Amino acid sequence: MSTERRLFVPALPGVGETVELDAEAARHLKVLRLAPPAEVVLFDGQGGLATARLVPGRGRAPAARVEQRTEASEPVVRRVLLSGLPRAGTFDDLVRAAVELGVTEIRPCLTEHAVPRAADPARAQRLAAVVREAARQSERLRFPTVTEARPLRAHAAALDPDLPRFTACGRTGAAAPSQLASPDFALVVGPEGGLSAAELDALDALGFLRMRVGRTVLRVETATVAALSVLTALADAAAPARGR
Repeated sequence: MSTERRLFVPALPGVGETVELDAEAARHLKVLRLAPPAEVVLFDGQGGLATARLVPGRGRAPAARVEQRTEASEPVVRRVLLSGLPRAGTFDDLVRAAVELGVTEIRPCLTEHAVPRAADPARAQRLAAVVREAARQSERLRFPTVTEARPLRAHAAALDPDLPRFTACGRTGAAAPSQLASPDFALVVGPEGGLSAAELDALDALGFLRMRVGRTVLRVETATVAALSVLTALADAAAPARGR
């Protein structure tokens, strides 16, 4: 769990400058019972990080004055999740877990066994808030990218051809690899209805390896966490070999 009093700001000011905090940050301060002159950590989701001190803002809005800025030290890796679209609430939980586990890009995928959804700006805003909060809680310095939903095969075909790639296949497929040669990877997880035989064959043709996830039937969000946990541990072990 996070021990820093970390707050998101869209843009970090310079040392000695003050930034007004938004309603989301104000709610977090209230939960933590923090008030001036408490010290906090500010981050902008783009690699910027700063220590700051709370100061009185205009009206009832809280503010923070930057005391020191530091450069991002988060390893630069590519960890892409291609996710079939499950139910809306389930997808929020899935994205939250993926952010906490270090995924750098999330590609929502339209699949044969998922019900298509109309574009919804409110849902997009909620998902952005989920990403921000998960990044804050897990002390990520950069927000993962969440792309627009596209057909699974289009998203998969657009991946870097050098990226190691896997398809989570429940109780079928091969066992998870014992090691990875790269700190980067791509993972496909289907929706509640699973991937069709044609989709699995198309992924096979694109070089995806079918990976068994457990010996029981898992919910989508559980399968995502299980597969990502295995691949992330292996990818982190491979990172020193490339100086990451």
